[in-house]
Amino acid sequence: MNRHWPQFALHLLIVGLLALVLLSCDPAPATPTIVPTPTRQAATVQPPVKGDVSLKINELQTVVASGSAGIQSRFELGILYYQNAQYDEAIQQFTGILKSDPKHLNARSNLGAAYFRSGDLTAARREFETAHTQAPDDMEILYNLGAVKLSMGDADAALADFKAVEQRAPQMPDVHVGLGNVYLLQGDKEAGVRELQKALELAPNVSWRPMIEQQIRDVQSEPK
Repeated sequence: MNRHWPQFALHLLIVGLLALVLLSCDPAPATPTIVPTPTRQAATVQPPVKGDVSLKINELQTVVASGSAGIQSRFELGILYYQNAQYDEAIQQFTGILKSDPKHLNARSNLGAAYFRSGDLTAARREFETAHTQAPDDMEILYNLGAVKLSMGDADAALADFKAVEQRAPQMPDVHVGLGNVYLLQGDKEAGVRELQKALELAPNVSWRPMIEQQIRDVQSEPK
């Protein structure tokens, strides 16, 4: 089996899916989280950004620059930077929050995501490992850690994380995408396709469905 194509496609795939998992569980004002954990601050599901993102960023920059902003305002600014693909600025905000409150789990998770999106996989792994230590029962954090490991090429470590997530959260579509890509990298096309198809069964209407369907077609069309 030619493993170069799956590994390249995997990086693109995991980058997209990692963002989906994080934005579904990380906080913003107003809506209760669907994944509470004992060590996590009262968190909320991140809604879509509406209106002019640049205007919202400018407003929060003014508040933060005044020196009167609390952690929540700085966190919201970090989220906006992240959503606007300003990853260095997001990293600066989340890092500043963690200097004041090292146990701020949501800042830690988003810092890991920002590092990941900026291409610093080593730093992303470090932050997700720390977050996992803080909240070992948070399966979305553990999935994200596995996704980073897999993107780094550490398939065995990623497999262990994904298996642990699958035991606790078998209905999480993303973990089956992760498992599928691990198996493909290991040369087990049958198991890989089976896991990818499982992900599609669990999430029939997700935006990344065409990407997975194309990956399955490409794998099935490879010479045996």
